[in-house]
Amino acid sequence: MSEDTKQSPASGVTTTDPVNWGALQAIAIVVVVFFLAEFLGAQITVIYPILKHWTSARADSWLTNSPYAQFFYTLIAESVTFGLVWLFIKWRKSKLSLIGLVRPKLQDLAYSLTGLVIYYPIFIVAVTAISVAVPSFNPNQSQQSALASLRPAGRLSWCLSAW
Repeated sequence: MSEDTKQSPASGVTTTDPVNWGALQAIAIVVVVFFLAEFLGAQITVIYPILKHWTSARADSWLTNSPYAQFFYTLIAESVTFGLVWLFIKWRKSKLSLIGLVRPKLQDLAYSLTGLVIYYPIFIVAVTAISVAVPSFNPNQSQQSALASLRPAGRLSWCLSAW
């Protein structure tokens, strides 16, 4: 059964509902996919230090501080997430468009730019208001980032391409 048919008692019109899973099943799938993707991403990322025969201290340092390790972990975890969601959708004989995954349209770019124009003024006003209200708040404080170690432009642009 790929679609459920429902009849509205008021109008007598029969409609088809392409969603053929319930709320509890959706919640369970989300929880399982999240934890499984995180677990598999971590396990697969750890393979590299093992293959290099690194000490646990060096492996831990690489996994914690390397933007490459973080990039590949994120890539693997997100790929597993997409794959599991895709498998669930196909198993339920539905389409990815049902969950909103469709080809981008030119209108999407307009929405993004509109959001940008709205977001930045609100952000600037909010940071200014918080800076005045909370004197210890320092918006100019530098953040600790692994990107700081990527000085050659090629490395930095490769890492930023993940965003």
